Amino acid sequence: MISTVSSDEKATLAKAAGAQHTINYREGDPVTAIRDLAPGGVDIVVGVAPAQNLRLDLQVIRPRATIAIYAREGGS
Repeated sequence: MISTVSSDEKATLAKAAGAQHTINYREGDPVTAIRDLAPGGVDIVVGVAPAQNLRLDLQVIRPRATIAIYAREGGS
C-alpha cells in the first residue's frame, strides 16, 4: 500500500496503519514517486479529498482501476 501524506507525522501514522510506502505530496512530484513504485499504475485509490486529488488520482491509476471515495474534505 502506498499512502500520500502531508507531513512526517502523518507518514508515521500511515505506516503504523499498514502503509508500506509513504509519499509526501507537498515535496517533489508525487505522480513520479508513485509511478516509480507502481510503474503500471495502482489498482485502487481510496480518497478523502476528491476535489483536490482527482487530477493526481487519474495520473497514477492503471486501466480499469477503482477510485473509492469515503469522505469529502472541502471542494465541490
